[in-house]
Amino acid sequence: MNIWEVVSAVSAAIQTLAVLIAIIYAAKEVRSAANDRHLAIIFKLHEAFNDSKARAARYHIFNNLPSEPGKLSREDYAMARDTWNLMDQIGIIAHHNLASREMILELYSLQVVRLWEKLEPHIQHYRIERGNFAVYFEKLARMSREYRKKQFGEDKPKMYKSMPKTLANTELLADDE
Repeated sequence: MNIWEVVSAVSAAIQTLAVLIAIIYAAKEVRSAANDRHLAIIFKLHEAFNDSKARAARYHIFNNLPSEPGKLSREDYAMARDTWNLMDQIGIIAHHNLASREMILELYSLQVVRLWEKLEPHIQHYRIERGNFAVYFEKLARMSREYRKKQFGEDKPKMYKSMPKTLANTELLADDE
């Protein structure tokens, strides 16, 4: 083996090593960018979920929403619609894994299951008139139930008889009452 063959072999090995290092670095950068995107989505969801209007709507749903489907006032319907639309958006994100499904379930599974229990009869009623909607909310509720059963051994979380005032933003609700 002459010197040029050795130099060529070493050069090929160094090039291969450089390509592998570049691939590993690129993979880490892609993973980091994906994590940043997931985190940004989670923060946006958290802002929307904890917005004062969304919190007031959940308070209203748990305490004042009529249980009989089809008997919602305009105000009841608007709050229910805004809530099931938000839950549907969260469901789309979880279903398509646009953000960490595990993190979404850790953050929202309890509220999702409770909200689905309250809103399902109304959604089913309006589906008769308006067609299928809130499908991803329903899928999210199913995922949330499975998650809670696996993590906590719960078939159904306890429902509030009424939502405790301490869980609602009472300063914001005081203006509406």
